[in-house]
Amino acid sequence: MSCKTLADGIHHFTCFPSFVRAGFSSREFPRARYEDFLTGLSLKMDDLVMVEQVHGREIFVAEAPTRGRMEVEADGLVTDRVGLVLGIRTADCVPIFFSSERTRSIGMVHGGRKGIRAGIISQVIQVMRNRYRADPSELIVAIGPCIRQCCYEVGEETLDGFSGFYHSANRGKAYLDLVGKVGAELVGSGVAPNRIYDCEICTACRNDSFYSYRRERGTSERILNVISLVG
Repeated sequence: MSCKTLADGIHHFTCFPSFVRAGFSSREFPRARYEDFLTGLSLKMDDLVMVEQVHGREIFVAEAPTRGRMEVEADGLVTDRVGLVLGIRTADCVPIFFSSERTRSIGMVHGGRKGIRAGIISQVIQVMRNRYRADPSELIVAIGPCIRQCCYEVGEETLDGFSGFYHSANRGKAYLDLVGKVGAELVGSGVAPNRIYDCEICTACRNDSFYSYRRERGTSERILNVISLVG
């Protein structure tokens, strides 16, 4: 198993080195309880770094806490600073966690359809390579809860750039395999397939436990996905 559930619906990835702590929240932790979620992972709200997510490919290099304020427009974060907590909010898009054991650096990406099409995955890997000398082949990558092909119905006119990762349905609709595309982009960028871990949770199928923008027709709540160097 790549992740386990701690008390009160706190989900913790077990695939990373001991000095990396990464996990994601469930419905028990709306925005008003983010601090409780972080405490459950032995992390601090005062160390949280967040960005204003805009479905693009910009990567923010985090060097100091923002205490949850979202002032920089970006959809990815990287750092090698111990103690900082990188945070990305999702409610169907793909949260992607990165760690380099050799260089002790980490990253986090908000993988929406637009950002993935724009190349945010190759971009964050390139930033980690250039800034921290992290080799893609030794990265450990985890995929968090997101909407899966079983539930992600879209118009065929939105599928440019996703050839091979959808199957057509009736009335000009199709079901998009965004996670499959993420995996292909990771491998194409040099990540070893056996170092990619997937929690295999569909936010729409498991809407009883996780927020889903699509299933709930526009919820303002978000899953908080975090990763931190802890020692």
